[in-house]
Amino acid sequence: SDALGKGGTLAVTVDGIRIQNATTDYQPRDGELLLGPDFFASHGFSNYKLVATKLGIAIADDIQLNLKAENRVLDSGYTTRPTGTSMAAFSHLELLPEPQRHAVNLALTSKRELNADPKAGISLGIGSVIQSEPEAQITLHSDRMISVAGTIDAPAGNISLTLDKNLSAEGFLPDKAIWLTDGARLLAPSYVQLLPNDWGRREGQVLDAGTVNLQAKDGFIVTEAGSEIDASGTSQTLDILTEEK
Repeated sequence: SDALGKGGTLAVTVDGIRIQNATTDYQPRDGELLLGPDFFASHGFSNYKLVATKLGIAIADDIQLNLKAENRVLDSGYTTRPTGTSMAAFSHLELLPEPQRHAVNLALTSKRELNADPKAGISLGIGSVIQSEPEAQITLHSDRMISVAGTIDAPAGNISLTLDKNLSAEGFLPDKAIWLTDGARLLAPSYVQLLPNDWGRREGQVLDAGTVNLQAKDGFIVTEAGSEIDASGTSQTLDILTEEK
């Protein structure tokens, strides 16, 4: 989905999803889709929507997910190409400067259907990081368990962890939880976005801090000692050009 501007959406629904390095010795279960971390940095999509219906979604330990999208950039002389020429013949892929890039959003959903693993949920392994561009939306949505032992870093963005209400049961469910372990970090702080220029000036903007939302309907939330939730502000000195009077 390489685009000149904002990319499209990739939506995938399968039995289960596991994100891990290709060198990891792991035998996938029947119906489980294996993805490498580079999958999220080698396409031009602006939105990834991954849904697991039976086995849940697991991000292995020590995985680095860098959510970035390359854009197509037109080569010189593109206006002389005849109608019908493939765009790939007069353009190339390029990671644009940060202020020109669109944020890549990620939505992970574990929604158990018939004959699903009763323990299926979403887990982010120890030492793993989901790193987004500024102002991205990172959403984890489950009907049972969300366990975070790594880091979700969405500067000036929005992080949402939600457990759906179980319509077939009433009251509190003791096996239904959002669990932040020791070392888990949910980060959506303010962000200084500088604009590159040829004059050595500090130009840009200070983006407001984002939000972190945890919602466990008919379940509970645990934030262990050593876990961190950060939506703090910041300050920066910028060069502001003014008109002389």
